[in-house]
Amino acid sequence: MFEIVGLKENVTQQTRDCLGVFAQGVERYLAQDWDGAMETFQRSATLEPNQQSEALAIDSNPSTIFVKRCREMKAHPPGADWDGVYEMKEK
Repeated sequence: MFEIVGLKENVTQQTRDCLGVFAQGVERYLAQDWDGAMETFQRSATLEPNQQSEALAIDSNPSTIFVKRCREMKAHPPGADWDGVYEMKEK
């Protein structure tokens, strides 16, 4: 997965920190460490440049989406042969 966050010279340190923490969350997610991944994504959520805001019509960001996915995966584990693919069941 890829997300364009801006031109390299314009990306803030907070966004760089967010990307680093998010990458750690992805590692835990792929290892099926749901609790560890949720904790890490919750940390990256505090650093996200686009915070949830009803006034700005922002209802999610990558970190909050992955927190939700981790909850789903923890409730319904994908199995030992899981290749990391997440199948969306709704839009």
